[in-house]
Amino acid sequence: ALNEMLGHIEDAVTNERAGQERLRQFVADASHELRTPVAAISGYAELRRTGGLTSPAAEDNAWSRVERESSRMGTLIEELLMLARLGESQPLDTQPVDLVEIARHASADHATIDPTRPVELTGADHATLNGDQERLHQVVSNLLSNVRAHTPEGTITRLEVTSSDQSVGLTVTDSGPGIPESALEHIFNRFYRADPSRSRHTGGSGLGLAIVDAIVTAHGGTVTAANAASSIGARISITLPTTRTHIHKG
Repeated sequence: ALNEMLGHIEDAVTNERAGQERLRQFVADASHELRTPVAAISGYAELRRTGGLTSPAAEDNAWSRVERESSRMGTLIEELLMLARLGESQPLDTQPVDLVEIARHASADHATIDPTRPVELTGADHATLNGDQERLHQVVSNLLSNVRAHTPEGTITRLEVTSSDQSVGLTVTDSGPGIPESALEHIFNRFYRADPSRSRHTGGSGLGLAIVDAIVTAHGGTVTAANAASSIGARISITLPTTRTHIHKG
């Protein structure tokens, strides 16, 4: 009995240390990500103060960059706050929602943003669950945004929704280059980028798929990533229970 108790204490201490390390890494990563837009804004302000913007074109470019970096920083902060709230197990705004309708609306948004990458919606006619409609819409939107960021024009994406009494599912499969094998186990990590330079160039925060994972987990569901069986394209699969009404963090 004593050995068992000591084992539980040791496990608790190990888990606490691991949690502290994850928090330390998260703060360090967040600070690093915020440092870049802050430095850019400070740099252009310094140029303005010292008279380095010597033409209307240079000034217009500087203010355009300041606006872009400010927007990027604001988005990053909102995403960080969302992850923090989800991590604190704050209740979701749950109600009966139809995942098919959510997928349809997110697909329409995607088509407006980028008509060069068509989306096909297949599967069930309806897939009802107790869930947070806004957050689930963000899940699908983030997955489609991920397709836009990492696939060439002309890539076709298929959203397949499934439904049963106990769960609903969403599988997003694209015809792009797929996910590097070395990235498969990391892509839901916060700030992870399989292609850092391209992601930053396209404005990515490295939080999109981490938010997907956090929202799905908050609904009591699971999300996995793989490459399509045809050896081309990525496949991300989500399963959500139909009756979950509150956050559960394991």
